[in-house]
Amino acid sequence: MFFDAHCHLNEFKEPERKVREAEARGVHGIVSNSVDLKSMKKNLALASGFSAVKCALGVHPSNLLLMNKAAVSGALRFLERNIESAIAVGEIGLDFKHADSAKKREKQARYFEAQLEIAERFGKPVVVHSRLAASEAIRIVSQYECKVLFHWFSGTREELERAIELDGFFSVGPAVEFDSSARLIAREIPLSKLLTETDAPVPFRGKASAPSWIPRVVREIAMVKNEKPASLEKNIERNFRKVFSELEKKAKQ
Repeated sequence: MFFDAHCHLNEFKEPERKVREAEARGVHGIVSNSVDLKSMKKNLALASGFSAVKCALGVHPSNLLLMNKAAVSGALRFLERNIESAIAVGEIGLDFKHADSAKKREKQARYFEAQLEIAERFGKPVVVHSRLAASEAIRIVSQYECKVLFHWFSGTREELERAIELDGFFSVGPAVEFDSSARLIAREIPLSKLLTETDAPVPFRGKASAPSWIPRVVREIAMVKNEKPASLEKNIERNFRKVFSELEKKAKQ
């Protein structure tokens, strides 16, 4: 089985079709991540309609910058009220590409910590966005007792090593097919910490990605790491279940 640990099904016009296409290609676990209140509501509905779909609820660091205090507080209250229906808290973190001032970065950090506190309190893993902010994101998450999945990690080798020391996991996406830095990071991630994602519908080389792309992502990673695709597929499944351990709990009930 294949797994997409990070995408945004809510952004598709026909998410149901995308789920069916993914299932037809053996993708039986899809985590649809949220970025704001509207997407949280949509992802909850999608997760209730498809057994393969799980939702992560949270507010993206870039979206935070467009929201006033009341809007953010309302979104976090919604997150907390619906946390038991979520497989994780995400997508949360820092984005210093968009936070171009100390004030904006402080706002991102404050609400990153607020969401980490919720995740810790309810025993949920977190899906972390850390664009141009890996060191600070690692420093902040180190203060909380949460399983951490770093989505599309693009930090330095030293930052990667620090995140690994924190027992972090990492999801690799379609960029591994053509981007040298993504390939290098994929090569350095230990097999025991590796997952796959698409960040769909983010476009790669001019085409919108989809969860159905995961088998080809696995094949490319297998070439990069000199592993057999079938073996890597099973390894990623184990890691997916480690991060999102509620899946194992529910399967045993």
